[in-house]
Amino acid sequence: MRQLELFSVLAIVLLSSLTAQTKKAPARKSPAVAASKTGEKPKFKAIWEPVNFNKDIELTDVAFVSALDGWVVGAKSTILHTKDGGKNWEVQMCGDADSADKVINTVLFLDPTHGWGRGISEKLLRTTDGSTWQDVGKVSGHYLGMNFVTPETGFVVHSQEIRRTDDGGTTWKPIFQCAMDLQVNGLARKVPCAFKDLTFVGQNGYGVGAILKGGFVARTKDGGQSWSVSNPAQMEAAAMQVYFWEANTGLTTLYSGKTLLTTDGGETWTGIVTPFGGEGARYAMGAGKLGVIVGHNQIAYSLNGGRSYSARPFPVPAKPRAVTFPDAQHGYVVGEHGMVYRYVIVPVNYSVTGMIDAPAV
Repeated sequence: MRQLELFSVLAIVLLSSLTAQTKKAPARKSPAVAASKTGEKPKFKAIWEPVNFNKDIELTDVAFVSALDGWVVGAKSTILHTKDGGKNWEVQMCGDADSADKVINTVLFLDPTHGWGRGISEKLLRTTDGSTWQDVGKVSGHYLGMNFVTPETGFVVHSQEIRRTDDGGTTWKPIFQCAMDLQVNGLARKVPCAFKDLTFVGQNGYGVGAILKGGFVARTKDGGQSWSVSNPAQMEAAAMQVYFWEANTGLTTLYSGKTLLTTDGGETWTGIVTPFGGEGARYAMGAGKLGVIVGHNQIAYSLNGGRSYSARPFPVPAKPRAVTFPDAQHGYVVGEHGMVYRYVIVPVNYSVTGMIDAPAV
C-alpha cells in the first residue's frame, strides 16, 4: 500500500514539473523569422531578363495595364501586344521593311481596351478593343505631353497651350494659355511659357516647361477645368519632364540635369541626389515603392519611394528608350533592335542567357 501511495505522489510531482516546463517554453518562431536568425539563404531574387521582339525595329515606348498585359510601339508604325509578359508578341500593326511610315513614339492605355499611339508625323491612332487601331486624325504638341483621363477626354501640350479633346482625340481645342507676370530688369512683364511635358494622376494634372531662363509648373486639381501656374525658385532651368505616381508625389527633371521631388502636389520642390538625369533619362515607379531611372548603360534604383537613388551598370545590348513598372515586381525596358527586357522576381537558382541582377523591394 505504501509503495502505491509513494508511486502516486511521484507521478503527481512529475506531471506538475512537465506542466510548468510547458508553460515556460518559448513560442515557436515563424519560418520567416527562423530563417533570418539562422542565416538561411534567400529563395528568390530580382533580375532583368530578355524577352525581345524578333525583328530589327527600334522600339520607342511601352505601356502595361497589368503585370503581364502590355503594348510596345516603335518604328515602321509598329504596335506589339503581349498577354504573357513578353514571352510571346502579337503584331497588331507593322509596316514592311521598306515602309516610309514614321515612328510611333508614344503609347498609353487607360485599361485593357482603350489606348492611343502617336507618331512624330502627329498622326494619332486609337483602339477601343485593345486589338484593332484606327487613325483618328492629327494632334500637334510635344510627344511626351499627352494624357487621357477617360476614354473620351484627353490633354496635350503644344507651345504655350494645353489642349483638350472630348471625343477620344478626333478634335482638340485650347483650354489654357500659359503666361506669367514676372519682374524683368525691374519692370513688370507678361512672360509666355513653353510647355515640354504633361501628366495626370486622377483629377490632378501637372504641366512643366520653360519660362525665360527658368522653369515653371502648371497645376490642376479638378480634371483640367482650371489651371494655376508658378515659377518655383528651385527650377533654375527649364523643366523637361514630369512624372507623378501618386496624386501629390512626383518628380520633374531640369535641362541642367537636376531632379526635383514634390510630395505636396507641386507646392514645394526639393532637389534630390540622382546619379544621372536630364532629358534623355526615363523614369518609372512601381506601386510607389521601387523607383527606376534608366539611361544609356546605367540604371538607378530607389527603394524609398523616389527620395534617393543609387546607380549600377545596366549592360543591356542596345540603348533603352522607355521604361514602365505596372507594379513593384514587374517592369519593362524597351529600346533599339527590338530589345525588350523585363524585371521579374524568380527562384534564386533561375538562370537565363542575358539576365542582369537587380535589387528587389
